[in-house]
Amino acid sequence: MKNNIKLIYISSLQIYKNYGKKNLSINSKINTKNLYSKSHYESEKIILKKFLSHKNMFTILRVGNVFGFKKYEKLREINNNLIHSFCISALKKNKIIIKNGHVQRSFVPSEIFIYLLNFIIRKNFFKNSIINFPYKNFSISDVAKIIKKRSQLIFNSGVRVLEKKFYYKKIFVVHTSKYLKFYPVNRKIYFEIDRVLQNIKKWEKIYCYKKILN
Repeated sequence: MKNNIKLIYISSLQIYKNYGKKNLSINSKINTKNLYSKSHYESEKIILKKFLSHKNMFTILRVGNVFGFKKYEKLREINNNLIHSFCISALKKNKIIIKNGHVQRSFVPSEIFIYLLNFIIRKNFFKNSIINFPYKNFSISDVAKIIKKRSQLIFNSGVRVLEKKFYYKKIFVVHTSKYLKFYPVNRKIYFEIDRVLQNIKKWEKIYCYKKILN
């Protein structure tokens, strides 16, 4: 190609059929029945078909659930994110309701995600490869309990975690590239959740103030 184009495609670990159930590798089965999973997989196939013959051009990242933010305008824009929605429920209702607490997911703090992208660009890590990036795996129940604890520490609020269905299950493993391997640190997760909680609280105060003025 004439131009020195580099591509980072953000895919998802949700493309795997057994995501959150069994250990995963790049060659694990793909979930072709789910439209979200299938759309990401089809996009990956297009990139591989068009650009695989071009040396050192792209990296496909199959990423876990990225959460966290520094600034936002509307609450509904971030409500679809699992951790964000739990934080909103904790602050507004003093409770988090979970239907299937044993379900597991991979979580990536936004700070780590941005660092990963910058690292790839800085190191020119474009090997025409597909890479899994889970960072840290938790059950939904564990995530809710972490948010409960952080809410209590920051705002001294009593948050209840209500679980309708739970049974213990061994945390699954996602095999990733040895060249892009990050060792997860719990305080990074806590820091990002704290920031989410604080920003939601700040947004609520601004919203209430505007409502009074109007």
